[in-house]
Amino acid sequence: MRKFNLALMGKWWGRLARNEQGLWDKIIASKYGGSGGHWLDWVRDGRGIGSLWWRDVGCLNNVDEEKEGWLTEGKEKKCCQMGNEEDGIWRWNLEWRRALFDWEREEAAELQQKIDSMRIHKDIPDTWKWEHSKEGNYSTKSAYKPLTNEFNGLDAAPIHKRVWNPIIPSKISAFNWQLLQDRIPTKSNLQRRGITTELDDGICALCEEEVEDSNHLFLRCKVAKWLWKACGKWWGTSVNLENDCWKTFEQFGAWAKEKRVKEGWDCIWNVVVWTIWLARKQKIFRETDTNKSKLLDHIQLKSFWWIKTRKSSCLFTLYDWLYNPMSCLKVNCGRK
Repeated sequence: MRKFNLALMGKWWGRLARNEQGLWDKIIASKYGGSGGHWLDWVRDGRGIGSLWWRDVGCLNNVDEEKEGWLTEGKEKKCCQMGNEEDGIWRWNLEWRRALFDWEREEAAELQQKIDSMRIHKDIPDTWKWEHSKEGNYSTKSAYKPLTNEFNGLDAAPIHKRVWNPIIPSKISAFNWQLLQDRIPTKSNLQRRGITTELDDGICALCEEEVEDSNHLFLRCKVAKWLWKACGKWWGTSVNLENDCWKTFEQFGAWAKEKRVKEGWDCIWNVVVWTIWLARKQKIFRETDTNKSKLLDHIQLKSFWWIKTRKSSCLFTLYDWLYNPMSCLKVNCGRK
């Protein structure tokens, strides 16, 4: 019932966002004043070229600008003041408060790639579009399906529980969820969004053989295949790789009967995909050669520390973990 009510309420939120000047608009304005309070501000700041760079594009509302010295100047600037249009193409012009460190340049490059996907036209006001319908118009039915995890024929509820595994750091869990939704900035995704970068050859940074999309990078790339096979050998099992990250993760660890073993094997998935992503970044931004054996060492060590620091009942040593991880989870971990 709660989900259905949310879907119904969405219709009124959509009308308010489009500023239809109906009775709903007047009620909100009379209750919260001319500005509409924080809720109405959030809805309306995204309209037109008056959108705020800080909140609507940078999504930096919760960042402490005093502590984060790398943030751009002009927090209250409009989007149209953060760049210019050249030959009909919008170019962002970010000004930093200080010179960036080397490791910050990598993050700045990723930020640039993400915001480049936004198509800004200086003289054209923004419009709202509902992404769950082909026409872009909101309907209660189109909202209710995503809320009940029935769109695209995928049941996301069981996967969601496994993604947000308490053993896994939240940053890595968020990355894994983005990966399963094909929302990470692979070369293929960047090109599909019309982003022109130095990486626009589209070829996988690790194997330099095929087009780099999520399924190739994490499943079909020869570096990824080697790591999955090595992890399977380490655990005394085989890894069945599908051609799709979602399907592979869905059946990943289906052989495990004990809950603790399943959690541990899900931990391996997260460490592997995160390690592959870091190796890709190292290859692109620092031109570092990929050493598969060192990547495997990193996977083994990182998974050990994740489990040890989050499972106080686990009594095994690093030597035990490297020798027989399955036994460590079955015998040396309590039920905490």
